[in-house]
Amino acid sequence: MPSTGSCGSSGGLLTIWNRSKLLKEGGRMGKNTISTLFTQKINGFKWVVCNMYSPCEYNVRALFWSDLEEVRHWWNGPICLARDVNAVRYDEERNIEECDSRNKDFLNNFINSQELVDLKLLGLAYTWFDRFLLSVEMNLRFPEVIQVALTRVTSDHKPIMLATKPNIICKPYFKFENSWILHRDFLKKVEKWWGIMKHQGIPSFVFFKKQHNFNYFLKNWSTEEFGGVKKEKAELTENIDCLDQIENSHVLFQDQFEERLN
Repeated sequence: MPSTGSCGSSGGLLTIWNRSKLLKEGGRMGKNTISTLFTQKINGFKWVVCNMYSPCEYNVRALFWSDLEEVRHWWNGPICLARDVNAVRYDEERNIEECDSRNKDFLNNFINSQELVDLKLLGLAYTWFDRFLLSVEMNLRFPEVIQVALTRVTSDHKPIMLATKPNIICKPYFKFENSWILHRDFLKKVEKWWGIMKHQGIPSFVFFKKQHNFNYFLKNWSTEEFGGVKKEKAELTENIDCLDQIENSHVLFQDQFEERLN
């Protein structure tokens, strides 16, 4: 769903939710913003998430901040504003040249006037513009909420996760690795596994059962063929994160930059 600020190849904003847990009650399209009103099915709690991206053009930014104020007029209840505002609150939040004082004032004035909670960012010394801003009602609803910077693997921005219950352990789920497709025997294996599975019933049921058992074949084959991919990925991710921490304090040396790129 593109915002009204989308232009050319710049793309748009995307808001995704779990329909088994959240019911969409309404929405508002703004200048580089998508605001969505949700009701939690389990308890009826209503709140808004405002997906936002501040334009880079200097003269258009004032319109962006004015539109955010209109969002608060549209919905003055619990709200979470998320993503890139292209501004920092203090010079200390950047590790390069001084920040744009005009845009810094836009951000600070908006936070103060709307009485928003600016959460401390864990895992990153500098904000790089991305952040979550919560209304007081939202913060009281989730008193343990934290925002955490995850390891950036492909983007020039670190993903930021808002965790309302930080101690929850997620159940592992099946993930397909693109590297499997490059294996010389992959297509032959797929044809073999799919062919030996015999199930009775309507086509949709047969397909479901085959797909379920196919994942079992695939996981066993990947373990035998590639070994501890999960451990290797964890080690590589940790190395990337270490280089990110170094980059927080100074520019990477050429060999460090090439190591991270590889």
